[in-house]
Amino acid sequence: MNIYRFKITLKYGLEIWRIIDIRGDQTLSDLHESIQWAFNWDNDHLYSFFLSGRYWDKKSEYVAERNMNDIGISFLQSSSKPKNADKTTISSLGLTQGATISYIFDYGDNWRHKIKLTNIIEPETNARYPRIIERHGEAPEQYPDYHEEDVVPELSGEEILTKLDNLAPLAVKVKETIHAADEVEFSREDMEK
Repeated sequence: MNIYRFKITLKYGLEIWRIIDIRGDQTLSDLHESIQWAFNWDNDHLYSFFLSGRYWDKKSEYVAERNMNDIGISFLQSSSKPKNADKTTISSLGLTQGATISYIFDYGDNWRHKIKLTNIIEPETNARYPRIIERHGEAPEQYPDYHEEDVVPELSGEEILTKLDNLAPLAVKVKETIHAADEVEFSREDMEK
């Protein structure tokens, strides 16, 4: 089984990136777990991969099955339902060297990454995958403004589902707005007008 070498770059103009090797028979969810490990994050939020390289591109979106089934958000029932990252192997994506994928972790804090396939190589004997090959730059804190004294209200499961269902129409609008904004490119002349 071939090994896919990805360079994962955290957006926001910072020189923070990781290189990860992963087997072709491992899944996008395995790649997500590797990214979490590489950036020292808690893996406690939802995430999406966008194979088109465009953030919020519904047609190319992959999410974990728990994103689709466990949280009860009704907008995921739409016709543009994302594909399952838990069941999609890296090799099944048909990626070629140089392909770029977009990845978002934590829809609230919106940690954006660009993932570039830098190489497809033969596996090393007795090597375990996925594995981090290289780290560059210190990852920012996942919760820089979190304080132990912050109080989180306790809600029942039913209350949480009701609140999420009430927010679903707003979430769809936010995703559409963000997607539309990502499509717009401005030149310097546009900015000076």
